[in-house]
This record gives sequence, structure tokens and C-alpha cells, in this order.
Amino acid sequence: MQGAYLENTSGLLFNYRTVDREYKTEFILQLGTLYRIQDAIISTFKCVYRSYQLGLSYDINVSSLKVASNRRGGLECSLAILGIFRNANRSASKTICPHFY
Repeated sequence: MQGAYLENTSGLLFNYRTVDREYKTEFILQLGTLYRIQDAIISTFKCVYRSYQLGLSYDINVSSLKVASNRRGGLECSLAILGIFRNANRSASKTICPHFY
């Protein structure tokens, strides 16, 4: 939820996880499909290494806009840093507004 906008998404992601005990690192591959309610089917692939997550996804429009988009979707790439905001009670850990790039 952001302001008056609400996005509902459900789906499945399958994980393949490896752990290197010597270096105390893990590597995770995720593959799956999501459904954004009344809007799109989303195929997604993610790689997680340490605290970084790189994702690729492709949205296929199934809403009433499918006529205009000819059911073509959009390719999206994301990079996330995981685990920075550990204490939600600290003012330095709070996010006032999300940033999308």
C-alpha cells in the first residue's frame, strides 16, 4: 500500500540454496510466477548472494488494458540490499517514503 494505492500479489517462488560454510556465505536462486490481482501474470527470477538480491521479471498484462498492450508486458530489473533496517523502533531505521529506480 502506498497512499491510496493497493497492490495485491500472490504466487509461488521455488528456491535452490547453496551454503559455503568456510566463507559463511549462501547463494540462493529463486524462480517462480506471481499474479497481481486483476492486472498481470509475473514470471520472476532472482539471485541472492550475501545481502544482495538481483531480480529479473516480466509482466504479462491480463487486465482490461490488454487490448491496448496486445498482452505484451514489461521487463523489469531490480537490485535490493537486504537486512539494513534491523530495528524498526530506531528513527535511523525508518523509511519515510520508498524510492523506486
